[in-house]
Amino acid sequence: PAISRAVMQWRQSAIKCKAISTGAVQFSFIRNKDRLVSRWEDNRAVNEARDVEHLHQVIVDKLTNGSHAAVTDLQLFIDGCTDPKHFPLLQDTLKRYRHSKSIPYDGLPTVLLRACIRLDHLHKAVEMVNDKVNYGVFPEVNGYNFLMDELMNPKRQIQNAAELTLQTYTTMINDDIKPNKTSNALRIKALVQQGSLNNLKYGIRLFYEFLDTDLKVDHVAKLSKIITYAALEQQQPDIAVKMVKYIMSWNKYKPANIFCHLYIRSLKDAKRESEILDVIEEQINLHSTLKLKSVTVALMRDTVTSLEDPDLNTRLDALEARFQAENRIIDVKEDME
Repeated sequence: PAISRAVMQWRQSAIKCKAISTGAVQFSFIRNKDRLVSRWEDNRAVNEARDVEHLHQVIVDKLTNGSHAAVTDLQLFIDGCTDPKHFPLLQDTLKRYRHSKSIPYDGLPTVLLRACIRLDHLHKAVEMVNDKVNYGVFPEVNGYNFLMDELMNPKRQIQNAAELTLQTYTTMINDDIKPNKTSNALRIKALVQQGSLNNLKYGIRLFYEFLDTDLKVDHVAKLSKIITYAALEQQQPDIAVKMVKYIMSWNKYKPANIFCHLYIRSLKDAKRESEILDVIEEQINLHSTLKLKSVTVALMRDTVTSLEDPDLNTRLDALEARFQAENRIIDVKEDME
């Protein structure tokens, strides 16, 4: 079994796992250009018209008679599974194929994960990837990343998504698959969003450890926002303040309204409202291109004026006048959340 798994992993390492196109817009660590349009999407109408039960029976008959089920048979069947009620047939077929003498299907992880996403059975995908004895599914690192990324997609509303993601990460490590920068980002995201203060702190520690060499630059910015939101949700505003302050001093930091907004909100929750004007003035002076959205300016005004400090109010009025004069306010009505 160990040799079989090693051979399977070697074969699959030569095949880059294609992106799984779901049509949903999400906050993702997988770049759009890496989410190639799959064959299934190209042939959606044909796939949806397939007789899945007939295809299942064709494969069963071949395997029962001791014949080889062609890779094409399996791919057509899996791509034809478009309804959640097809999932038991999918499981049955994969088990039979796994224990037959049919030629291993190198593209199985990609096709299977795509099907599980399509059928809203991501938790089952985790089970099948874990159950190597029955299913023999060996994704490579990109396949694992796609699965973890979809598990953490809030639009999926997967129960215990963070736990399933961390479980999937552990399976990847146990399969001797080396994580890449995207894997690291997904692991940190799952840790900090799990709801535990200990995991939040552990995720932050990994964030700092991986920052310079084991995370992509654009992932760093996304993770810093995720960590800040998670800290605020767990009522840890001092942690949130520290994170935003750090990322705004990072040598690759790109000034953005969202970080100013999060800084103001974090200082407000930490009862450090008097520091807000100093922070915003510093950012405005450092970054000539920085503009603030009107909702951020409104949050700053509401928070500072709540202190009822005449001197701070005077500074606030002068700062807002400067924003207007330098055309640094973007008028938007939507809330930053």
